[in-house]
Amino acid sequence: MHNKPIVATMIGDPCGIGPEVVVKSLVLDDIHALCRPLVVGSVESVQQTVDMLKYDVTVRRVTDVEGVGLDPKVIDVYDTGQLDPKYITLGKANAECGHASAAWLKEMDELALAGKVQATIMGPINTDA
Repeated sequence: MHNKPIVATMIGDPCGIGPEVVVKSLVLDDIHALCRPLVVGSVESVQQTVDMLKYDVTVRRVTDVEGVGLDPKVIDVYDTGQLDPKYITLGKANAECGHASAAWLKEMDELALAGKVQATIMGPINTDA
């Protein structure tokens, strides 16, 4: 039995700074000592960020919370396909990414209301698009 809480973090706008902020926080040594982190959003956006930052971690797509957040070398991304990766262009906000961010917030809230995650965090979003 895993007794640490699952903390879900929505990546924010995948075209903005959100994925970078989230990924940088997840590679800190202290995080896994405190909780079982789960990212909600686009696995492609998280992978793009990991590649850009040259971090030695694996990005894994999950559609359930079972077994998430146990390996500090793995970033588990709850991705239900809300965003076509072709819309991810760093620094350029667009409506598709805005709609996906709203859908991810709803999914994260549903996970919390169902008791599957114990806390939620929202990454930065763009309100101009």
